[in-house]
Amino acid sequence: MQSRALNRWIGKGCNPGARARAWDSAAIARGLSTLGLLCVVGCAGVPGTHPAYRVVSAETIGPLVDVRLEWTSRASAVSSDAKLSLLFPSETCAGWLTVGTEVEYESGGLTGGVRHGEQSCDAVGITDLSEWRDRKPGRTVSLPGDDRAQATYRIVIETDGYAIVRGRFPLAARISWQGGDDTLALIPRSPECSEALARDVSTIQFRNIGPVALQLVGKPGCPIAGFARVEPTLRGNP
Repeated sequence: MQSRALNRWIGKGCNPGARARAWDSAAIARGLSTLGLLCVVGCAGVPGTHPAYRVVSAETIGPLVDVRLEWTSRASAVSSDAKLSLLFPSETCAGWLTVGTEVEYESGGLTGGVRHGEQSCDAVGITDLSEWRDRKPGRTVSLPGDDRAQATYRIVIETDGYAIVRGRFPLAARISWQGGDDTLALIPRSPECSEALARDVSTIQFRNIGPVALQLVGKPGCPIAGFARVEPTLRGNP
């Protein structure tokens, strides 16, 4: 004997109107989800404004400020877009992008920007590269991935915690960062990165899973902390 639940399911499946409404709802939901994801990763030509974020940390790194944003809505916390890690010019943005400030994220271009009342700042880069890798459309998590290529770079700015290098990082596109042929990269000034910072050519490795998305190969590997566009105020030493 068929259960009532099964009878209801069969009944809906045989009802063209109910079936069409179900398909329409599912298609709309998938479309809205995909559009939101594309906007957050800075898809050019698909502008949009996203729910309010709160600044949860802000660290100045030379001419940059590393800002971590989280959605203020608890109901949205499960979304892959609930957290964003972005780099902004410290000269114009560090003064008001402080912990606790609520902002709206506006996508568009490569990295989008944030707005708080009459104040606004365009992001120039990204950090927490594994988060950007994980939200990339079409990513297949079942494949471990171990792509390698040659990176060339030189130090242009040095801070207490990081060296900002400029160069070619051909696997940057694997985390949706465009412009890897000429970009700035944040390299931690740590023991595991001392070998990589002492030279100007390294093997760059992309990892499809795990906490490190991109690293310069060595013993041990040196994780790349972020990427930023080459801006006139960020070029450092010629």
